[in-house]
Amino acid sequence: MLFGLGALALPILIHLWQRRRVVQIPFGTLRFLKAVAARTRRSSRLENLLLLFLRCLVFALIALAVARPVMLARSARVFGGEVPRTVVIVIDNSASMGVQVGGQTRLEAAKACALTLLDDLKQGDRAAVLAAGDRVEFLVAEPTIDRAVARRAVEAVRLTETRSDFAAALREAGKIALRAERGERQIFLFSDSQATGWRGVLANPASVFDTAWKQAEPRLAVVRPDGANPANACVKAGRLQTPCLTPGAPLRGSATVENHGTAPLHDLLTLTIDGRRATQRPADVPAG
Repeated sequence: MLFGLGALALPILIHLWQRRRVVQIPFGTLRFLKAVAARTRRSSRLENLLLLFLRCLVFALIALAVARPVMLARSARVFGGEVPRTVVIVIDNSASMGVQVGGQTRLEAAKACALTLLDDLKQGDRAAVLAAGDRVEFLVAEPTIDRAVARRAVEAVRLTETRSDFAAALREAGKIALRAERGERQIFLFSDSQATGWRGVLANPASVFDTAWKQAEPRLAVVRPDGANPANACVKAGRLQTPCLTPGAPLRGSATVENHGTAPLHDLLTLTIDGRRATQRPADVPAG
């Protein structure tokens, strides 16, 4: 439709066709008219040029409107326009997200933040939902405009007993963002941001921020559900020394507890068998 700009020739031809023809008329005394005629001629020429410009502008705007031009998201925001967004929500559901802060687990707080983000989406925005434990769960693999589907996926995220691997989750989120046809691409990682989850990213950044990531150019935001620093400990290993279990027989074994926090750990280690508590032992581990 941009070929319609060729219609600019029409006002130019009309302008040339309607040019005034000068007719010379003999006149007696011109002494007082020469200056006035010169000023009138210059003013008339300027008015004609402005009129020609406006006529051409009308034809140019009509042609551009029919062509329906588009602009980049950055340019649209400069002019105050709204651009569609593709949002990839990644929720950390590793074991550390089970820590309770303020009467709720970090996973529950992260899900509440993700739901607030979904409520903020505009009409036409799309959302995908991933869960990031030791593997990536594709809850909504293809971005959808159906917020109800995305909300159900966020609410369905459950806590696991695994560690997190942000490298795999961010790689998959980048691929989803790349498939977005237009608009702005954003990735939100809701996590307590444990150092163990970032090991894969820090060890090999190029494996995450690769060519696909650079083509998608997503904006990454890491959102912590709270600012607290609770105990950061885990059961590193467990070993049973009793070969088989029989009612009433003694059970022997060992467990290794690690404290990655900056404060000493004073907690109880609980052993459950078939969902029933068998015994408890104190776990006192210094910081680090």
